[in-house]
Amino acid sequence: MASIAFHVMRRYADWRRRRFAARIPDRVCAPDPSLPELPLTLLGFCGRRDFPEQVASWLSFRRWVGRPRRSVLVSDGTLGDFETRMLRLFEPRLEILSLEQFGGGLANDRMRRYAEAIPMGRKLLVMRAADSLAPCIYADSDILYFPKAAELGSRGFWERSAPGYLLDPYPSLDLRLIHGEADRESPVNAGFLAIPGPIDWSEPMRRFGTLEGEPVFFTEQTLTHLAIRGSGGKALDPERYVLRIEDQWLARDTFTGPEVALRHYVSHIRFKMWMKVPL
Repeated sequence: MASIAFHVMRRYADWRRRRFAARIPDRVCAPDPSLPELPLTLLGFCGRRDFPEQVASWLSFRRWVGRPRRSVLVSDGTLGDFETRMLRLFEPRLEILSLEQFGGGLANDRMRRYAEAIPMGRKLLVMRAADSLAPCIYADSDILYFPKAAELGSRGFWERSAPGYLLDPYPSLDLRLIHGEADRESPVNAGFLAIPGPIDWSEPMRRFGTLEGEPVFFTEQTLTHLAIRGSGGKALDPERYVLRIEDQWLARDTFTGPEVALRHYVSHIRFKMWMKVPL
């Protein structure tokens, strides 16, 4: 059961988010031109609702990882003039693309219907085309990076030949797409992916084409799981690349120690993200 301290911290975190959002024009600035470029692309997918999280996430990436050679943000269609202007100040070379510009060329009729129906269908369009930017990092807007994330920009990290992903300790799968126990192993969370090369989507797309009934919220993550695992993907160290919610009813963040590279602050614990973002 949540304590009084938890409720106080939730309200304080809400205030910190509002404060950060109000000060975005004062916080965003172009990167130092002397920063060395990372030989990778940073890919995001965002709308107006999660714009403060996206800015906070990318600020933490720049601080602890560096400046990617290329930055691409796919809009869900709701980013307006203010958000676009702020993002241009943050990264003058940023490419802001529509879903059609980025993933439309790979979409079939069923993918388009899914994208029209629910937000995760729109994310599937992004996931399907992400490897066109390889080597790249895809990250949801609710990812925060910490000092150990510097390894993401190192040559050693990118010597991997297969995708790296967050291990989902709470398997969130559309079981209609799962064809046996082996399909359930090492479940992929699609919130953070390190993509060094091509991803094989042939089998996931075949299953999607024969799926009975309409796709649902977790259909996208299941298809991504099948594609990443089918391409030899390996889970990143879950003690350092963190997706945990056991502390959701605690006021403090118990999973961001000195060895942690990043944490995915999924909806249950989103408020904890704002306790880590500098104001």
